[in-house]
Amino acid sequence: MNRMIGTIFTYLKGFCRPRVGLQVKSVLVLTAVVVVITAVGGGSYYAVVANGLAESRRCHVRALSESLAFSLRRALRDEDAGSLKRLADEFVYIDGVRDVLILDAEGNPVARSSSVTGAVIPMPPDRSPEVSETRRIEPGLFAVARPVVLEADGERQARLIGSVRLVVDTTPLAASLAEVRRAMALIAAVLVGAGLPLSCLLVGRVLVRPVRRLLMATTRFAGGDYSARAKLPRNDEIGELALAFDAMADEVSRSHAALVRANENLEAKVRGRTAKLRRVNRRLRNEIAEKEDFLRAVSHDLNAPLSNISGLTDSVVRRCGSELDADVRRRLDRIGANVKLAAGMLEDLLELSRVRMRPQRREPTDMYALVREVRDAFEFALQARGIELEIHDHMPVLNVEQRRLRQAFQNLIDNAVKYMHRGQGGKIEIGYRQRDGQHEFHIADNGPGLSDEERRKVFCVFQRAANPATAQVAGRGVGLALVKAVAANHDGDAWVDSVEGEGATFYLSLSAEATCRGSAAGRESFTAEQAEPVAVGAAFETTERT
Repeated sequence: MNRMIGTIFTYLKGFCRPRVGLQVKSVLVLTAVVVVITAVGGGSYYAVVANGLAESRRCHVRALSESLAFSLRRALRDEDAGSLKRLADEFVYIDGVRDVLILDAEGNPVARSSSVTGAVIPMPPDRSPEVSETRRIEPGLFAVARPVVLEADGERQARLIGSVRLVVDTTPLAASLAEVRRAMALIAAVLVGAGLPLSCLLVGRVLVRPVRRLLMATTRFAGGDYSARAKLPRNDEIGELALAFDAMADEVSRSHAALVRANENLEAKVRGRTAKLRRVNRRLRNEIAEKEDFLRAVSHDLNAPLSNISGLTDSVVRRCGSELDADVRRRLDRIGANVKLAAGMLEDLLELSRVRMRPQRREPTDMYALVREVRDAFEFALQARGIELEIHDHMPVLNVEQRRLRQAFQNLIDNAVKYMHRGQGGKIEIGYRQRDGQHEFHIADNGPGLSDEERRKVFCVFQRAANPATAQVAGRGVGLALVKAVAANHDGDAWVDSVEGEGATFYLSLSAEATCRGSAAGRESFTAEQAEPVAVGAAFETTERT
């Protein structure tokens, strides 16, 4: 459901924001630039033309008023009403003049003429003949006032003899300007409309086509065609980008060819090493099988003579015991003891070999319960020696070889008990922590401790601590070697930290990955022949050290 909603949302988002190509964007930008330039240029031109026409009209109106004032001088001087009326009628028919009013020197109207029949065009309220002005009285109508002055002549000074007032209509000029504006808009629209196809053609040829060619080369190169090149001979930024892409493609092609050759060489080396490793593994498996057969043969072939020797010595003692002197009986007892020791050592070697080469089936095990069971087995020895054994809580449940883990803890606790040199106050502590992908258990005691030399060899087979405090303790030196082998079976390790005279702490670590419940090692048991090559080699190497 959530995936369906996400798909619908993505589709609607793409629908609401459709893909706009580079060509469309470029044409839109060019069109916008042309429209802006045309609008700014046309507006500027229209303003200049309008101002020019208006100024021309003003000059024309001033010229008309001055011409009328000049023509009225004689008639006003002679107070010829007929001539004044005739001149007013003549000027009212000039284009744009709607009303002519002639005033005498006192400002009284003496003649008037209008081109609009029956209409009264208002005049400015100020009729002072001395006023010379141009005033807008209505939208499109201007009133122009000019005094009529009789120039000085001989002894007479110049004097005001009247004035003239004209009402001029500028509506035709506004209509002309509107027509000019419409023509300019039509021309701009035609230019923009004609420029769109040309813009598409030029943008497609100059910009979009090279970019698409570069995109196709990039797509082919990304798809694995390392021979793809743009090859755009241009001297602009697109050409520089194409050159950079071609240079990068050349370098990547060379690197790819070198990588292919290196991979071929590596594959050949891997095949050779694999074949060699298989041969070595076969040889190791054969040697391991031979060594196991050898150990079984040693156990069978040596145990039989040892049993015969033990039986013969016992028979001699039973039959001739009274006739033998003390020295002979002592020697026979030593022979029996050595036979038992040799038989025990053979059995220990066989057990150590089985631990290393024959892992058992793993099962989920509560480590706390396992350690408590081992402690209960030592309860009598702990009480007899006055030793306190403390187990920390919070131990995990691990997928392990249960019987061999029990044997490992038995050996570690047995060592701590056997080598405790205190008559009273002995203490053993068993704890746990998880660190660096390992389940780490520790068994700490306050016994005699180990020297540096003893710590280095204590986990080797048949090696024991040799000091006055431990010289009388029985043992053959195989228990700790077995502990280390059990840890190795779980991808772990065993080691010891100790200061001589201050006790020792033995550590047993198990891999968290190898002991998890879902691990393959926990579901099946493997023989030496089924083990991986490295595991076979490790088992063989450990057997050699033994």
